[in-house]
Amino acid sequence: MSKSNAPRDDPLRTVTSRLSATAGKQLPSVIPHITRSLIDCKATLSQAESQKSKGSPDAVSLHKFKTQVNALLNDKTPEGRYAAIVLVKTTIDLGGHEQLQKCGPWVRGLLSILGRPSDSPVSKRLAIITLTRIFLLTHDFQTLVRELTTPSLPSYITTCLNIVAPKTTPSKPAQVLAQRTLLEPVLESFTNLLPNHPNIFRTFLSQINALIAPLLAPTPSSPEIIITTTPSVAALAQNLFTLLPICAPKQSTSNSSNSNPSSSASTPASSEAWLTALDTTISSIQTTADLLFRAVHEEWRPIAGTPLQSHDPASYDAELGAADGVDLAPPHVSGSGLPGWSGVHAGGERLTGLLLLLQAFLRGRTAAAVTLPVARVVDVLTRVTSVVGPLGPASGGRGKKGKPYTMRVNTAISQDERVGLWTEMPAVHAAACDAITTLLLKLGSSILPVIDILFDQLVWVFEHGSTSEVVREAVYVALTEVLELVGMGFKKDQTRALDAAVRGACGDLLPVSSDVYKTSPDKNPNTNGASSTKKGQTSINADALFKFSTPQSYIDNFHNATSTGLQNAAHDFIVTYTAVVPAPHTSAATRAMLDRTAILGQDADVMLASVMNPPHNDNNASKSRSSILPHLARSFQERLQVEAFLRPRMPTLKIGHQNEDSPEDKGTSGSEGPEQDDLRGEDDEDQEMADASADPPEDVFSFTTPTAPNAPTGSGATEAPRPHDSKSLLGKRSTPDPDIQSGSGEKKARVNEPIAVEPVVVPGSHEPSENSHVAATQTSNNIPSSLNVNDSDDDDNFVMPTLTLEQDTDDEDESE
Repeated sequence: MSKSNAPRDDPLRTVTSRLSATAGKQLPSVIPHITRSLIDCKATLSQAESQKSKGSPDAVSLHKFKTQVNALLNDKTPEGRYAAIVLVKTTIDLGGHEQLQKCGPWVRGLLSILGRPSDSPVSKRLAIITLTRIFLLTHDFQTLVRELTTPSLPSYITTCLNIVAPKTTPSKPAQVLAQRTLLEPVLESFTNLLPNHPNIFRTFLSQINALIAPLLAPTPSSPEIIITTTPSVAALAQNLFTLLPICAPKQSTSNSSNSNPSSSASTPASSEAWLTALDTTISSIQTTADLLFRAVHEEWRPIAGTPLQSHDPASYDAELGAADGVDLAPPHVSGSGLPGWSGVHAGGERLTGLLLLLQAFLRGRTAAAVTLPVARVVDVLTRVTSVVGPLGPASGGRGKKGKPYTMRVNTAISQDERVGLWTEMPAVHAAACDAITTLLLKLGSSILPVIDILFDQLVWVFEHGSTSEVVREAVYVALTEVLELVGMGFKKDQTRALDAAVRGACGDLLPVSSDVYKTSPDKNPNTNGASSTKKGQTSINADALFKFSTPQSYIDNFHNATSTGLQNAAHDFIVTYTAVVPAPHTSAATRAMLDRTAILGQDADVMLASVMNPPHNDNNASKSRSSILPHLARSFQERLQVEAFLRPRMPTLKIGHQNEDSPEDKGTSGSEGPEQDDLRGEDDEDQEMADASADPPEDVFSFTTPTAPNAPTGSGATEAPRPHDSKSLLGKRSTPDPDIQSGSGEKKARVNEPIAVEPVVVPGSHEPSENSHVAATQTSNNIPSSLNVNDSDDDDNFVMPTLTLEQDTDDEDESE
């Protein structure tokens, strides 16, 4: 047994042997298998040093493994050093605190690899990730921070800045490639480490600001820009810029013109620096908008901050742009500001980037509580979303009915600049809508005082920018957040204002195929050149009608028409609208479009929302229209939500009086007495609840059966019960059930099961024949049933009389 357990008990020795036996050139190909084997060594790697005896097999194996990793860190081949980085990262993640205590040599080896010009960008990227992981894990242990992070982190920051922001322009292609490849991981690493170590990063703020300033609002269309920036790098730079105020010194000397001087003494320095940077960003947006929107006459008027800037007519002939950029950095950060830009397209890119930076401020974290200037933020977002081009639907806008709304243009500006402005506005509107979404998520219910303004601007942007997919997606996401906050309190006019957005979302989920109905020219024209089709008629492509053979292919063809992000945004908006908005306020056409989209698209979420919030008639709000529950049950019967709608698990509800038999009668009754049929066990009731279906449970109601009106009243007969007509309760015919036995005078009747009476022997009568077994069933409401009962006065010899279903013709005889 010991031999069979040896490989499992000491797998680290196998890993070490394989590392030493593999050549350096072959390590990258076998390192995935080695790291997978290290998972089995987690117990050995994470075991405390006090639990290991000196000279034990685990201690020896661990020492040999670390020695092998140290040798690979200093290996002469890049492949060996690459394998060492992967092994260090895996060991740190598996070993935890025990391996962090003694990873100082590994940190120094990783820093040396990071500074080697010969190592590939892939190895350096892995080294940055590993060092960032080590510094993050040591943050919870003050001893490790003092012994490991504090001495090593400044060297790490310096090495990274030398790679991505060298003092001299790199001349070799390898250096340029490393600079572009490692910029993103370096920014991400600084973003994760700066909040934990602001004092260490304070020394490098100027260099960091000089690095990220050109990346905050890039303008690739400017002729001065040589290196383009990806959106992911710009987003990381914006997030890092919003964290720079955390490094502000405790005694801040900044004095923002927009801050409250009376509260500056009690406000933390980081909060003051954050507010200053935010105010500078908002002012930069206003300044850029003043230049970019000179081609139109704005109807917006400021409610807070700096008023509109007037333009000099003499400057209209000059090229649009800004030579000197604005320095957005906080006062305690020195460095260059944003680079200049020229041209209307570069201006649109700059405005879009600044709006994304504003969104990063709203989304980011701060070191202390801050006071958000909501009025200035809403004001600048309202201005940006108020400028729309000559696009959008003809009706429903703010222009004249039947004509699209068009802003008053400045005729002194060239036509090319105006066209360029309309081209850049969709990206600007999408960034503004994303900022509105972030503001709604950040403030929640605190944004309710100004949510009407934001809602109107979102509807306004959609009406005049719905031709752009990025605008529709951004508006759908923002409107979804608005509906989740105040959708249930919408009035009728607010609900009808969303009809255009609802139609657009339904069209994005199920767009109309253009191949079904199209006008095709006549392939066989007449001799005089006239078309064979009559004027005013449209020919139909018959093949297109049979294009979709199955519903699934029909749906797949529709879904391929738009992007995934737009489909998800439209889906979430439709689900929220259907579930939240009051049904009486939704028009019949809009609700029919929603239900049709849900059915054709086989969207279970929209169907559930429609069933939960059923439609209502416009004339009578209390009378609801038909529900799509049958479609939901047919398509998604396996879902638990649908099961809850169709077969709710409700407890048994009993109404009426129970049978009150005497104890003597109960004790003397046989095994086939009425109690066996009336009284149900707990197991039977549980089984009935589990097997509940469209028919209600068997024991839903219990009641005392009334006396038959046509029963004989002679001295030798007693009044017998008449089976209850189940049609009055369920509205459906019942079927015979031979399992129901006869009962006493007061018999409980079941709702969904008829009563079948077995033949019995009445004292003084002949033996029953085969035809005497009559089942009491409902044949017709026009045929009354008579109950002939013969009973004995002796309770001990009580038997159930035979029920005869014939028309009563003995009324006169009985009366005589």
